[in-house]
Formats: sequence, C-alpha cells, structure tokens
Amino acid sequence: MTRRNAILALASITASCKWGDTSGYVGAIIVDDAGAPIVGADVHFACPLWHGQRGPGLSDGARAVTDATGAFIHTNIPDIDESCNMTVDKAGFVPRVLTRKDVAYSKKTLDGIPLPRVVLDRAK
Repeated sequence: MTRRNAILALASITASCKWGDTSGYVGAIIVDDAGAPIVGADVHFACPLWHGQRGPGLSDGARAVTDATGAFIHTNIPDIDESCNMTVDKAGFVPRVLTRKDVAYSKKTLDGIPLPRVVLDRAK
C-alpha cells in the first residue's frame, strides 16, 4: 500500500467513525386530542448541516410511519441541539413540526425509555 493510499484509508475510517458517532434513535407516540393513537401518520425528517457538512446517516429527507399504537421509531438522527425537525402529517389533522425536545432520543436504543405522547389537532 502506498503512503497516499494509507492516508486515504485512514481518512475514510476516521470520517466513518465521526459520522457514526452522530447518530441516535428518536421516537414518540402520535395521538389525537382524545388520546387515541393515530395510525399511518407520516413523519418526515429534515436535519441540517453537522459541523458545516452533510454526511451519511443524517436522515435528511427520511420518513417514518406510525404503527398501530401510534408510535414511530427512527434511527440515524444526528446528535445536535434542536436542529432536526420532524413534521408529522396525517389527513384530517393539522400537520405539526416537532423538535428533539418533543420526542425521546438516545444514542444507543430507546428500549426502556418511555415515548412521549404528541397530540395532533384535528383539522377544522
């Protein structure tokens, strides 16, 4: 291996570790004003730049769908303050933009972490 190839390989490993360290798990339970789960709501992720760069695993443009309990869990969310927005949208409800303070977040897993309930208002 040439010195140039060794340097490129090391840079690649370093970059993949840096980006891998910026990911986590995010989740919440989406309910209506009566507390009933909202099944099939779309959750769209918009995550900004991390240290001035976009990188793999930042979930920009990713999507999740709530399950039969109204829950969604998604991985590869960057560990940056309040800068990842999640828009929850379901026909018949007013779309709602969430930030990290509205959801459960963990760098490892959401196992054992209670998911917060997020209420969507019905459209008028």
